[in-house]
Amino acid sequence: MDVVESRIADESPVVGVSPWLLLLRDELRKLDGDPLLRAKAGGCTFEVRHAGASLWILASWPSGARVAFCAAYAPGGSSLVVERSDDSTLDARLDTAVGVLRVRVELPAGSRRVLHWKTSLLPATDLVLPYWPRDVFPIDEAGDPLNTRGIVHAAQKGPKGGLLYASTTRPEASSFLYVQDFTSLNDYCEQTGASPADRVGGSWPELGFAPPTAAKPLGAGREVVLSDAYVLPAPEPPDDDLAAARQFLDLYAEIYLALPRPEPIHRDWSRRLDETLASLTHSPECAVEKQGHRYLLAYVGADDRPPESMVQLAVLVPLVEYARSRDREIPLIDALRANLPTFFDPEIGTVVRWLPGEERLLEGKEEHMGPRIMDSWYLYHTYLNLGRLGHGGDETAKRLFLDSIEYGVRVAQRFEYRWPVFYDTHTLEIIKAEATPGEGGENDVGAQYAHVMLLAWDLTGERRFLDEAVRSAQALRGLGFRLGYQFNNTSFGAGGLLRLWRETGDESFRDLSLVCLANLVKNFWLWECDYGHARHYSTFLGLPPLQDARYLAMYEELEVLAAFHDYLREAGDDVHPAARVLLPEYCKYLIDRAWYHYPSELPADVLAEKPRSGHLNRQLSIPLEDLYDGWTSAGTVGQEVYGAAAPFVFVTRHGYELQGSALGLHCNYPIQGPEIEATPRGGTARFRALGDRRCTWQAWVVADHTTPMPEARITVEGRGAVEARRTEFGCLVFDLPGDAEATLEWERSEEVGETSANRRRGRARSAGKKAGAGGPRRALASIPNREPACISTHARTRRTTMKKNTQLDDVPEVVAGKAVVVTGGTTGIGRAIALLLAARGARVLVFGRHEPELADAMADLRKAGGEVHGLTADVTKREDVARVFAEADRVLGGLDVLVNNAALGAGSIVDQAREDWEYVIRTNLIGYLACAQEAVTRMKEAGSGHIVNIGSMSADVRETGSSVYVATKAGIQGFSEALRKEVNAHGVKVTLIQPGAVGSDMQPAKETHAAKADRGEMLKAEDIAACVYYCLTQPKRCDVVEVSIRPHHQEI
Repeated sequence: MDVVESRIADESPVVGVSPWLLLLRDELRKLDGDPLLRAKAGGCTFEVRHAGASLWILASWPSGARVAFCAAYAPGGSSLVVERSDDSTLDARLDTAVGVLRVRVELPAGSRRVLHWKTSLLPATDLVLPYWPRDVFPIDEAGDPLNTRGIVHAAQKGPKGGLLYASTTRPEASSFLYVQDFTSLNDYCEQTGASPADRVGGSWPELGFAPPTAAKPLGAGREVVLSDAYVLPAPEPPDDDLAAARQFLDLYAEIYLALPRPEPIHRDWSRRLDETLASLTHSPECAVEKQGHRYLLAYVGADDRPPESMVQLAVLVPLVEYARSRDREIPLIDALRANLPTFFDPEIGTVVRWLPGEERLLEGKEEHMGPRIMDSWYLYHTYLNLGRLGHGGDETAKRLFLDSIEYGVRVAQRFEYRWPVFYDTHTLEIIKAEATPGEGGENDVGAQYAHVMLLAWDLTGERRFLDEAVRSAQALRGLGFRLGYQFNNTSFGAGGLLRLWRETGDESFRDLSLVCLANLVKNFWLWECDYGHARHYSTFLGLPPLQDARYLAMYEELEVLAAFHDYLREAGDDVHPAARVLLPEYCKYLIDRAWYHYPSELPADVLAEKPRSGHLNRQLSIPLEDLYDGWTSAGTVGQEVYGAAAPFVFVTRHGYELQGSALGLHCNYPIQGPEIEATPRGGTARFRALGDRRCTWQAWVVADHTTPMPEARITVEGRGAVEARRTEFGCLVFDLPGDAEATLEWERSEEVGETSANRRRGRARSAGKKAGAGGPRRALASIPNREPACISTHARTRRTTMKKNTQLDDVPEVVAGKAVVVTGGTTGIGRAIALLLAARGARVLVFGRHEPELADAMADLRKAGGEVHGLTADVTKREDVARVFAEADRVLGGLDVLVNNAALGAGSIVDQAREDWEYVIRTNLIGYLACAQEAVTRMKEAGSGHIVNIGSMSADVRETGSSVYVATKAGIQGFSEALRKEVNAHGVKVTLIQPGAVGSDMQPAKETHAAKADRGEMLKAEDIAACVYYCLTQPKRCDVVEVSIRPHHQEI
């Protein structure tokens, strides 16, 4: 790949252009006349054009920036036939010398902000593609790419997702994210023997995707997809690395939701867990005896190197978590715990990587395997796991952690919080400074170190460790998409930075946690490989272990899943909306595709004959380290023992025993809860999914193998009962929305007793492989509902964590994920409300009367994050009100909250014309009634909802000269009280907020607002927004009926 990722404010260099760019530039200059299709969305204009050769999509930003996307390259010219077209889609055929090109273009329109095109080729003859130009070209007003400059923030590396995140800076500014869905290119790669690795990138101004070149031809008459591209524009470039991370995550999440995604398969990780425990405990190929202790090997059969501390801890910590969650005695835990002190080197005062006394085994090994060579992340990863064990009450681990921590601090200060790749453990001399020239060393160790320092602070109470965490975190600024090095450490670092924000109140640390997440997401394998060896396994949403790694690795991924669980719990309601989409989805797909890392699940001819470390044994339940994109054998690195903890991590975090019953609940999403109330005859389990409502996940109810499945149902709050699907093995599966607040209820028939309720090893047995690989799906067995002691080693405060015996009615409501309509949401108070709710993760639709105000508001709202929608409408018009709520149904899927806010200031009937004050009444009062009627209709059907009416103190004060305004606000006051009584029985809340003077659009002399607010004589719009948020987040048992809020010094 020839792309150079730039730092913020560094324009990508122009190193020359290809002849094809000059030819395409001539095409672009001829694209005049009427477009084939034109649409406008999000302030951008999109046009489909053709001038006798290639098919182009021109995107224009409000700033004047322009980017040309080549949807179909037609060398030698083409004749075009439009086969179908409507307001925003077009199906076209281009007849060319090389064959027939078919293109489907979907322009952004309405709530659909993503541009999409898909192009296929029917070759006229066997066709070899030695070169094909890229498809993204920033251009100036005249259509010339050579007069543009910009920044490539991030681009594809290796076989990971085919993305390009870039900004134009000259002549005008813009940003966009481009994603190529390689899933559609599997047939192309299968025919040609090529890989899509490193195919999205480029050199400015030739950017985007170029199909991989290969010697093997595409067959004549066999249609094949050449491109399946998605583009999402942003209004302006980010200002710094923190803003870039937020923008990237938001754009990525929205494109992710637009992509077709595979259906995950359920796996019996409990059976796998027992098999793995047997392999670890009894196989001589997994462990070795040295110096009177038992040590796990790094790879199956790899006894030619000394034991490693990291390997022991990588398995021990998940084993301890699992054992505590199940009240299960596991002898291997004691054996591994006993070997930890042998790794302490008193000469330098720290636990070291290699077992002291066994250094002779390192002679002649790789560069990172010298006896005194430390890979920077290894040291702090060992500290991290010792600290996690110590945090859970392990005194031996705590002592080793505290005895070693001063060495770790000295190393950090020696390198000024920017770590090299390798250094000498005794002299701290740098042995290898950078993995890639100019990119720095192990950049994410600073985040990992901050996490470790917080553990030290927890265990000692010494403030200096918190100060160390702060210094290390501050050194991460400016790294941007170069921060991620070893991605399991990046993910733990994200959680540490999030907690550091909570401890210090410094929001830059929360933003830095998003930089960590952006580095992870950028490296997701955002496609399902289905050619070559990969026909037998899944790759979708995988994460390689390192920036430059070209494979998926079990060990790093299982730790990323654990870290994501911690992150979501630590963030609570403050989780960034894009993270709410992407982190649970990653977990969902990992616990499916991780199954294919086990060699017994793959055909023998897929496996490497001679791995680099040890050997492969298909009889052992130990995972392969590495799965590739299809053209490389699986297990080329080896069968990694230190990744063997995967079943323990998955079972502990995704499975629950419904205590007092013989049932198990398996969730392929992270959840909060469950809170269980059970009797021998039945019970309930309440839980909340930690994802986004636009996604779906599965909950499986599994019965003990000796017990019949009872009657069971799941009800989702606000959406009613969910229909269950019964599998061929008698399990029940429920498809649930990503943000579901749900209750599982079960009831047994009289003849079913409780004799099997506490049988701990009950299983629902079956087989499970990728569709077409043989075998039906497996069901997870019952798993106890105890949160592991080490599940979140740094979370002092979890805002959304349910505690035992807590009723849902006692839990504060959350706005994240809720569908909210704000009337008059483009200016003033309404805009402030929409901004706050969007920032808190609500899905918000706003409307106002004027297009310029709407465009300005939408740009502002998108910066807040979250899902936002907008349209122009007037509450005085019946058809507009109907259109608003129809749009809410379409884009939000319903309605949870209505904020009635649209209002106009007015004087008296004495000095106003009738048509003027009648319009005010239709806006201020009749508009409230009309919108409330639409909302109540939906909320009654759902059984829940909340209407907030913004009134005014004028309803009570009734000042002179404002009789019209007073009449409307007094009407709102009476209407709110009466409506509350009418809808209360249907689960709908009504709140009236009556502010005093607020610095909003209705007030004159805006320049004095700030001064008056500072003197306490006027409220800010944000004050009313905070009041609305407070009302919406009270527990269900609480009705906030009426709130009066006044400036402290307002004279009334």
